[in-house]
Amino acid sequence: FNGNGNVRERRRKVGIAAGNAKLASRDLDTVEDELDRILGSQKFTRRVGGITGAVKDLAREVESDFIKELGRRASQEASSHAASSTSGGKKKKKRDKSIPKISFGDNNGSHDLSKSQEITVAYSGLSLKINETHYEKLQILFDRFNTDSTSIPDHRDRFASALFALLCRYDMLEGGGLQSSLAGDVFDLLLNRFDWRTECFASPFNCRYERFCSAFPDTDAAFGSLGSFFDFDPTLKGGCFQANPPFISG
Repeated sequence: FNGNGNVRERRRKVGIAAGNAKLASRDLDTVEDELDRILGSQKFTRRVGGITGAVKDLAREVESDFIKELGRRASQEASSHAASSTSGGKKKKKRDKSIPKISFGDNNGSHDLSKSQEITVAYSGLSLKINETHYEKLQILFDRFNTDSTSIPDHRDRFASALFALLCRYDMLEGGGLQSSLAGDVFDLLLNRFDWRTECFASPFNCRYERFCSAFPDTDAAFGSLGSFFDFDPTLKGGCFQANPPFISG
């Protein structure tokens, strides 16, 4: 009797284990189906897209801050080197008059640091002005696309020359060749939805990102211009392109 009882007990336990395994397998299938449904839903896709866009924006912001800080420290180092080289009773080295001079204003006498200061770029009796925001943007673009300078002073002189040529060209237009651009949130939407990164019609002043075509390759290339859109072949690398041509009179 005891032997038969043990056999029945073992069979009962085996049956319970088999039933549990079957239930576990069924539960696993249910979980997999639920995961497939969630991962394939539009809500999940939009959420992942939003997170991906936020990470990309953060990476670009960190990169921009890093380059800006690098330029600031390079300027400080250059100023410190210039000061030390002229100290100790040594005669101050004359400035190369073939290089435009960049002068930083004082907010027209105002002590309000929240206001952008005005910067003057002068050469051979001609003075052109630019606001601080555009100046810093152009400095970042120039630093990014001109990495072959032999020294900090050489890089600074090349930037001053390129900046003066750029200001002369666009000052000559007197604003007639500058078109209105889209709002920033539209640019962000194009970037997040279509990974758009190239403007077909822009300038170093109003470009949203670093890849853009512009009207004047000779002055704009130093700041990252891809050249004229009409000489640009977007099929070479493909991608998404935003075109907002300049306005003309009807």
